[in-house]
Amino acid sequence: MDLEVQIRNATEKDIPAMLCLYSQIVVLGTGTLDRQLPTEKEINRNREYAQDHGCPCFVAEVGGEIVGFAYAMPYSPEQGYKNSVTDHVFVHPEARGDGVGTQLLTALIAQCESIGYRQMIAYIGDKTNSVAIRLHEKCGFELAGELKSVGWKFGKWLDTVIYQKTLAPGATVPPTLE
Repeated sequence: MDLEVQIRNATEKDIPAMLCLYSQIVVLGTGTLDRQLPTEKEINRNREYAQDHGCPCFVAEVGGEIVGFAYAMPYSPEQGYKNSVTDHVFVHPEARGDGVGTQLLTALIAQCESIGYRQMIAYIGDKTNSVAIRLHEKCGFELAGELKSVGWKFGKWLDTVIYQKTLAPGATVPPTLE
């Protein structure tokens, strides 16, 4: 069942809640391969980096509580990759399956398309992370590849899968971002 979720731009005031949520994901699972808890400064640095590069950073609120956040980042600093971004979506464990991730990723895709990005890449750090895989497939991503044993967490090697979504209008016309 989908919750009534408000998606909005993340602000500096949201950093403590984003940190709390992300810290749970670090400790409990492989939604990130980070093994050390970040600081508020590190979470804010990611938010600012995304925004400084014209990429969106959103939070999802339910009843005034932040239950998820998502942001896009440049795929690479090399100029030729300027039209491609990576996505990062984090949802509170208790809100998974309630449509929060889908709403965040859908908003991220729409905003990136409106900016002029053409490709969105998702690195899913654990190929057994079926929640992240289903989310991306539901939003139109396709499997682009697999990297064997590139991650290490909880005492085991993890395979990373790469998913990709072409954003409108894709490669049918020259890029608008130069």
